[in-house]
Amino acid sequence: MPDCCATCKKELEEQINRLRDKVSQIPEVSTHLFGNPSFSDLRVKAGNTTFYVTKYLMGLKSKIFEETILEGSRDGADNVLRLHEDPAVVEAMLEYICLQKKVKGSELAAKVVQLANRYGIDDLKDQCELELLDNLTFEDAHANLQIAYQEGLSVLYWKCSELIYHNFTGLEKYSVESEIVEQPEPVPIGPIFTFTPDTVILTTIHGKVASDHRELTIVPSTLSTKFMDP
Repeated sequence: MPDCCATCKKELEEQINRLRDKVSQIPEVSTHLFGNPSFSDLRVKAGNTTFYVTKYLMGLKSKIFEETILEGSRDGADNVLRLHEDPAVVEAMLEYICLQKKVKGSELAAKVVQLANRYGIDDLKDQCELELLDNLTFEDAHANLQIAYQEGLSVLYWKCSELIYHNFTGLEKYSVESEIVEQPEPVPIGPIFTFTPDTVILTTIHGKVASDHRELTIVPSTLSTKFMDP
């Protein structure tokens, strides 16, 4: 492996390890009070599902949720936040916000990371990115490359690019060898005489007509004869 590739691979591994350390510093919280309406001051509705959470934790994790809740309070809203996303994806996001519960599985992480990016929950983005990295395969590298580009996941983008580069077999290596084709000898087609005031130019045209009778190669051979005064 060239030195530059080895250096890049080492740097990528260091980036992944830094991301892993960052995610590991956020421990999960276990509580039986999560989802209990008696301890909730905010309902989040996604489809036909209602989740009971607290304004404090929602605003603490997301600046966007903080502003939305404050605006709703000023407008006298009914303490209901409606999200137009898949309830299972919303639930995973809320469990992270309230319990710091990690998202499991690359399929779910690929959806949750979009909500994390949309609502500005950076540590959830990091956790989803790590989950995608840990479950990355060549088969889903192309799809994850697009997700990484759209959601700003730089480490995942780098890893997908590396995986595709080192495992891509769509273009087979091949060599082109020159094929030597024996050409027939040019045959005279006919002479052409060109007259100038003091010169006659005799041009004999040699050519080759291809087998399909569409290609004509011309090679001129010119003989000039000077008129001599008597």
